[in-house]
Amino acid sequence: ITPSGSATVAVLDTGVDGSHPDLDGSVVAGTSILDGSNGLTDSNGHGTWLAGIAAAETGNGAGIAGVGYAGVNIMPVTVLGADGNGTDSDIITGVVYAADNGADVILMGFSNPGYSQALQDAVNYAWNAGAVLVAATGNNGSATPTYPAGMAGVMGVSSTNQSDALASGSNYGDAVFIAAPGTDIYTTSSGGGYANTSGTSAAAAVVAGAAALIEASSGASNGVIVNRLAANADPAGTAAQTGNGRVNLNRSLADTSTSSIKITSTSSISGRHRSNE
Repeated sequence: ITPSGSATVAVLDTGVDGSHPDLDGSVVAGTSILDGSNGLTDSNGHGTWLAGIAAAETGNGAGIAGVGYAGVNIMPVTVLGADGNGTDSDIITGVVYAADNGADVILMGFSNPGYSQALQDAVNYAWNAGAVLVAATGNNGSATPTYPAGMAGVMGVSSTNQSDALASGSNYGDAVFIAAPGTDIYTTSSGGGYANTSGTSAAAAVVAGAAALIEASSGASNGVIVNRLAANADPAGTAAQTGNGRVNLNRSLADTSTSSIKITSTSSISGRHRSNE
């Protein structure tokens, strides 16, 4: 499939190395909530890893191809410092910035056990603006819900390995909506090179790239995209481990259904996996 449209993934992270030869054609100027710069530098490296998984360039004779191999742009929104840590207030500002600046997908490759109503409010704002929201469930090998993965409107992503089993260390439980490969994923690294990375943030980047590619190919709404990803996922592990299953991009791309869902929060006893919108 060659997408007829385009989509933008806001990578809320440590920034993105915008000069990387496998990203320079797909990265657009964003912002740093921390210092007001354009977000196109990454002193940690984590954001550049996720950007490459989601949308590294294709057909340029270099490196790798991202999941969103065509029609997908990366908007860096720096909300985490060089040490990889951040505050709810900066993340909230980043979510609102992404929504206000046309992000079709918002990728949050971080997690925290603390719930923030203010962050849920920002997520609701972004959802109502039409964005698909994706977050890592965390790498503590725990079933305790984390946030924003466990929030209403957010696809919480667990990580699988090469055997389609829950990856070692991946969180599981009520915050998981869907799973994706997140073990030894080869991707772009800050400074122009490449590296292997593992974890639920890598898995979340796969889902974000998939959501963006569906958007670029079909122009579907956020609720329809979430439904297509969930309805077409492959069985893997248990529901507690992978939610609706391990993402299947090929089948999700081919799906033309218009059913729309919005994910409920972990506080819903009826399960966060599906809530008809």
